[in-house]
Amino acid sequence: MNLEQIPGLFLLVSVGLLAWLAFMQRGAKRLEVGTLFIWQRVVARQQARERKVKMEPLLWLLAAALLLGSFAAARPVLAAALPSSAVVAVYLERLSPAQHPGELPEPELEEVLVRAQEVAPGAKLEFYYSGWIDQELLATAGSTRALARGSLAQELAQFQAQSRGADARVLFLCEPSPAASRIGLVLPRVSRARSGVVHQVELRGRRVFVHSSGSASLSVDGAGLLWARLSNGGAVREYEPKAAKMAILAEGTPRIEIVDAPPIQVCSGGQWNSDVHRALLEALVRNSNFVQQDKGRLGFDCDAPSRVEIQRGQPTDLAGAQLSYSSQHRLFAELPLDAFNWLAQNLTLAPDPEWQPLLSATRNGKVIGDLIAISFDSKTIRFAGDPFSLASAGAAALLLDNTIGVLVGSRPSENVRLRIAQGANLPTERAAYAAPFDPQGTLDVSSAGAPRPFELAHLFAIASAALALFAAWLTR
Repeated sequence: MNLEQIPGLFLLVSVGLLAWLAFMQRGAKRLEVGTLFIWQRVVARQQARERKVKMEPLLWLLAAALLLGSFAAARPVLAAALPSSAVVAVYLERLSPAQHPGELPEPELEEVLVRAQEVAPGAKLEFYYSGWIDQELLATAGSTRALARGSLAQELAQFQAQSRGADARVLFLCEPSPAASRIGLVLPRVSRARSGVVHQVELRGRRVFVHSSGSASLSVDGAGLLWARLSNGGAVREYEPKAAKMAILAEGTPRIEIVDAPPIQVCSGGQWNSDVHRALLEALVRNSNFVQQDKGRLGFDCDAPSRVEIQRGQPTDLAGAQLSYSSQHRLFAELPLDAFNWLAQNLTLAPDPEWQPLLSATRNGKVIGDLIAISFDSKTIRFAGDPFSLASAGAAALLLDNTIGVLVGSRPSENVRLRIAQGANLPTERAAYAAPFDPQGTLDVSSAGAPRPFELAHLFAIASAALALFAAWLTR
């Protein structure tokens, strides 16, 4: 045992002082008398017998409390040795979007394991990753721990928190990162750059735009290439499907299948019956992937799984009112609000806890009522009045375009006539452009196996306090 703060032992002086005070308490001399004969014998003595000093239990308790307190102030420590091998946490940035067994295996996984063992020889490795991966292969080199799938920043935050007890960290990343180098040693995820990895597929009407890394050609079935452009180390190609199913095969990418999107069925009724409403609906059916039927997936003021409801408000005095709206909501994207006279009909929606207001009327900072609301399941948008029939044709079409986009996920103006039936979970752009780079950061395992002090000061302090409390209890 070692003492980190030896000057704390000066408190031992208080123990000596306590003992000195105890022995100084001699008290009066005691004479034992009996008969006259005894008195004569006592007088013949030169000195009467003095009373002996008694060490009371209370004195012993206080002395022990001071003694233990002195050692607590001196900070006694014990040295406890760690295991001889260090623990190194290893983070793997994924190149493959595999989520389930049987999907595309993780590229260069065996090479990464060998490199991890070379950079930290003799260490115990803990591998951290997201998504599905070959755990049996990782288990041959160390233990495995899965992370919740998210952005790189989110995964690194999880990795840093869960690997807090490791002696060092190694990160295999697609690109160098100064932030990651402060966590540990950053190494390139790949030993060679790949070409032709698809990281984005855009669907525009009957056209398919494929974004890939490098200039390597792609294997595409059921479509014709219209044009290709190479820039910034990547390629963009436009295809036109020629068959019912288009298939794309590329390096490091799962098989991608694109088929015709089924038409969206719409129906109308209720207050959606004016000439303006019919014109909007005809333009919608004519220019996008929508068909009008008696019953449909999207209903305009009629019963359907997703609905656009109008004229649902109650009469309200809106004179002098101002507008308050959720500017970041998709309903108002690129929408000119001043093209609509929202307050003209003097109608507001009744308050409902199951609806989220998007546009409200206020006066002096206080909400008078809501003009537009959406259900919390995002299946129904409700309008207090009828802004479509009171606005210009262009503004009404924009509002309808955004409204449908919120309800079904894509705006009619995007003219989506195709859909990805398989392989929608593509690698990230970082994974597609991954290339070797110089290592960054450091790997320090020098502290592994070194003794770590175990302080005993708190134990001595607790024992001292306990004795002092017991002494106080005895004097109650």
